[in-house]
Amino acid sequence: MSRRGEVWVSPEIAGVRVPFVVETCEGAPMAGLQTGDQIKIINDETGHEFGSEGGSVPLVERNDNIRSYVMLVLDMSFSITRTPGRQAQVVQGARELVRTILTEQPDLRLRPKVAIYAFGSTAASSLALDFTSDPEMIEATLQTLEKDPGRGSTNLYGAYIKSLEYLEMQAPTGESSLTSRSLVLLTDGVHETGDSERLKSEALSKLRAMPEDGFEAFAIPVKESSAEFDVNVVCELAGEPDRCFVSDPNAIVAKFAEIANRLDARSRSNYVVGICSPLEGPNRSLSIRVMSGGKSGTLQVKYDATGFNLIDCRPELVLNPCRGRTCGVVGGVTCGSCDASQICSEATGACCTRQCSGRSCGPDGCGGSCGVCTEGSECMGNGVCACSAGTIACATGCVNPQADKDNCLACGSVCAAAPNATPACRSGCSIDCVPGYANCDGVVANGCEVFVGNRVPNDGVFENSYGWIASVTGVGEYVGAFDVGAVPVRLDAITVRARSSVGAGSWSGTVVVYDDNGSGGAPGTPLAEVAFSGRALTSDCFTPTEVGIASNVVVSGRIYVGAAFDRTARDDVYFCADQSPSTQLQPAYMRGRTSSTWEYVPGLAFHGGAYRALGFELRAACGR
Repeated sequence: MSRRGEVWVSPEIAGVRVPFVVETCEGAPMAGLQTGDQIKIINDETGHEFGSEGGSVPLVERNDNIRSYVMLVLDMSFSITRTPGRQAQVVQGARELVRTILTEQPDLRLRPKVAIYAFGSTAASSLALDFTSDPEMIEATLQTLEKDPGRGSTNLYGAYIKSLEYLEMQAPTGESSLTSRSLVLLTDGVHETGDSERLKSEALSKLRAMPEDGFEAFAIPVKESSAEFDVNVVCELAGEPDRCFVSDPNAIVAKFAEIANRLDARSRSNYVVGICSPLEGPNRSLSIRVMSGGKSGTLQVKYDATGFNLIDCRPELVLNPCRGRTCGVVGGVTCGSCDASQICSEATGACCTRQCSGRSCGPDGCGGSCGVCTEGSECMGNGVCACSAGTIACATGCVNPQADKDNCLACGSVCAAAPNATPACRSGCSIDCVPGYANCDGVVANGCEVFVGNRVPNDGVFENSYGWIASVTGVGEYVGAFDVGAVPVRLDAITVRARSSVGAGSWSGTVVVYDDNGSGGAPGTPLAEVAFSGRALTSDCFTPTEVGIASNVVVSGRIYVGAAFDRTARDDVYFCADQSPSTQLQPAYMRGRTSSTWEYVPGLAFHGGAYRALGFELRAACGR
């Protein structure tokens, strides 16, 4: 007894499925065994049968999920075709074998596929029929061989090697353990075409390389009583003595019939057991014990029960995942295949012909679809995709002409690109500004012409902070220059970065805005002034003070932005300054409010000529 195929485990339903084959000690298949007295499934944890201590009783059935292939290797050399009656005996024997295992096999699932290799000399040997389950095709080939004029001498080993290669190809990757392959060789002579020892060695090596599980070879050496013919040379190609059926010329048909009965019994000796296991965790095992005719055998099977959940486990489902299905794959078990013109319906588990002729979308009649319509189109009742309401058919598909930038209002009407913007269509060509820019003049063609993001003249790293020169008393103010461009913008917010020399606290002051119309381009006309109070202040420059400009202050060109506070009350407050050489120089001024004279910061000596920019930032919006 041995396992035939992989152990199938389903943690979701605590199921274990084990395929196995039962043979006598002599290797003969044992068909028709019954559960109970003849087959017992033992829980190795307890030593008792599954189901005897509660739970579901295992189910054992014949395993029909075996793909069977039979290769008939028939000698058509002159010694067969030119001996009266022998050629007819060979063909009739092959016909008898096909009748037993295929034509008169009532269970369609047990019918094998049969191929025929006819051999003689090397050049004349060929595959007369590829693997098929069609009795009419097989019979037509046998009728042709019945009239074969003969194929010269006997390339026995070459034909044998070639036939094994054809059989090997009938084991799909991952399914070889579920494939039964048999070779039946008939010949009335030994190898005659030369290079005998090398070809014999290759043939026997190839035989030994065939899997023990699921393959067997049979040989029928035909010997006349007076012939000097060593049948052992042919019997070697059967692998086992009990698979060599030496025949006299009149018993050829009977020998084929014996092999046919052996193959039929083999197809019925495959079993499968479905078990609902109460065990959990890895490294579990069960034993399949078979008793018949006073003899017994045991097969131990190891399995992983990690994640098992015994609730709702049904042995019949574990035993036959394909129950009610004729196609598809369930839990790694192939339930069947469909013709090339059909598909397997997952909903019904049956082969189905798709109803998609003249249809490009909608249901295919098999639980699937004939196709999916592209975006903007929908499937009509006739199974044809059409543009949805509000869309038109263009080269790129169905589009909304009110919103498609490549087909704006009409097919092929492309909205043009513009600076600092991406094209858009909103009942006509429009633009979407990239972050930080705005279309302040409302003109699409010139794009988003105004920068409305934060204008930051410094690099964010402040190497120093500035106080006041001696002439500044009372309220002092610092301002830095900003170029906001020719298009008028509205001031939105001003950010000031300052620090305290005595630690964290709060401060109050005023943000200020000046025109640049003062003497020599210095600050001139005041444009805005917004007070703030109680704002957080720390000993570093990382706590900004942002002050919104609520009034409608519209500016253009160059302006000065900064802050003022009473330095007499707060001589601990300093404005942060960027002194990095790579920062572009920002014109800046300082003064006391009581003075009309602005001091040019870059020209002051207290920073040693290192000044580059102040810690002021400006955010703007469209000025309309």
